[in-house]
Amino acid sequence: MINSTNVNIYVSFIIRMVRENRVIDKISPPLVKTLQDASENQNNFHIIKEFFNGFYQIVKFSKSLQLHQWTLIDQWIIKYLATCYLPDLEAALKTLLYLMRKINSEESWSHWQDTFKKNIYPVLKQIGNNSSCPCCVGEMAAEMSKSSPDIMNDAFSFFTAEAIHYKVTKTYLCNILKDYPTDVSLTQPQEKSAIQCWIRICLFSTQNFEEITTNIMKLESMPSCIKKEVLDLSDPLIHFIEILGLNKSLFLSSPVLSRFCGMCFESLDQSLSIHLPQIKDEAVIIRIYTYLAIALLKCNTLLYDRHKMSTPATKLISCLLFPTEFVMGKISHPFLGAIRKTWHLYFQAMLKLGQDNDAYVQRTLRDLISKYIPYYSVAESPIYLCLTRESSAKVIFEKVSTIYFKHPTKENEQNVLKALKILNEFVKSSTSVSLLNIVVQETLFGLCEVYIFHSQRNFALNIIMYIVTCQFYDQLKEEVLKSLLLLTEKHLAFNSKTYFNLVTILAKTIPSEILILKESIVEKIKNIERIRGIGYDENLRSYLSTLKANLNC
Repeated sequence: MINSTNVNIYVSFIIRMVRENRVIDKISPPLVKTLQDASENQNNFHIIKEFFNGFYQIVKFSKSLQLHQWTLIDQWIIKYLATCYLPDLEAALKTLLYLMRKINSEESWSHWQDTFKKNIYPVLKQIGNNSSCPCCVGEMAAEMSKSSPDIMNDAFSFFTAEAIHYKVTKTYLCNILKDYPTDVSLTQPQEKSAIQCWIRICLFSTQNFEEITTNIMKLESMPSCIKKEVLDLSDPLIHFIEILGLNKSLFLSSPVLSRFCGMCFESLDQSLSIHLPQIKDEAVIIRIYTYLAIALLKCNTLLYDRHKMSTPATKLISCLLFPTEFVMGKISHPFLGAIRKTWHLYFQAMLKLGQDNDAYVQRTLRDLISKYIPYYSVAESPIYLCLTRESSAKVIFEKVSTIYFKHPTKENEQNVLKALKILNEFVKSSTSVSLLNIVVQETLFGLCEVYIFHSQRNFALNIIMYIVTCQFYDQLKEEVLKSLLLLTEKHLAFNSKTYFNLVTILAKTIPSEILILKESIVEKIKNIERIRGIGYDENLRSYLSTLKANLNC
């Protein structure tokens, strides 16, 4: 019968034997069988828990760890550690850590290594794949790695992988690197993997960076231009990004340094895809989006190469901003709040690449507007943060006009209305003549097309009328006239009625400009009549007569 009394009796007897420095291999099998039977049913796990309480005493009072104590650890431990409750798991691992350290202090690893490799290391990897894995798993794996080169290579690869929780990876690396380079040596790929892990750790956590950062700075793969800087240990990642940005020319001129920068961020998207959906803390999510936006902003050309299909920048942008299901319209983006607060940084980062003929950059700028603006209210639109700079305002207004205003727009009426409201809010609140000139230059033609083709024509007309009646109009009228001339060229022939309706309305407000425009209208009508092979187009001449009447000419 399985019960804790039998276990306690055996444990007490074994404690007496190890105190007397006697081997226990002859008396351990019955206890091991009891533990094996208990491991088959979770209802009996309290038996194993009781054993671990006694096992700590066995290890503590052993005069030597070469008394065959390892015979107590068998296959039962795998089932127990893999399925017991978290507090019991942490207690068991704490006992095993105590054992491991005592083994190393007595240099008895050669007697224990087969047991650890067969019965403990595999379950550490099994537990390590769990998102709720306790940090002490990383510490235990590190102790085993330092004792066995065979385990080291496999464990380093496993516990620094993207799928492992950053807290476990952090504990593993801190324990491995605290003895670097005196007692532990890493290959160059391992060092690079450690640096990538450090970036993930600093990104996903919000505190306690000192130990891991100090250890990472020991690595030979860390460039000297970064090592010589004293990183702010309270938040080293942002300082690291700033150093990369400040030394951008140096990094671009050196193939080795350039590869280093790409390496730092090249697999981060994989880790984000795994762990970001599991994060519930809004502050951490905002931190991730903010820091990576700053990285793209400051290190743009280090992370992006237009001649490569896949770069750290393109992978991060795809992962953070344009996941497939969101782009396809199947779901709304799960992190709209964080994106609203950082949208302007991503937009500026793409602009800073400064490549007007780069199809990827232009498509991303367009998608940042078309995919996100519909999700935010007019008052909370992130566009406003980018409209204080002329360079970004010009691009935004051009994209907005192309997407929502210019014919034929594929956007639904609700989105067109939202874009009109955003533009209306900006126009009525702006006091910058240069920005208003950009508005007219980039959007007035589109607004006129909304009036001609769209059901939201009255809203568009209100914006147009505000532009031509505002206190800054004298400084805007040149651009207004250019847009009207272009509108005349494109729409007078085939959209005559609504075109003349608009121009006639404007004639009452800006008659001087419409008088100038009239000359182009007359010439355009004559060309149309000639092309159509008629001497007189009654409709066009009638519209022209009405316009002249409103102009009193």
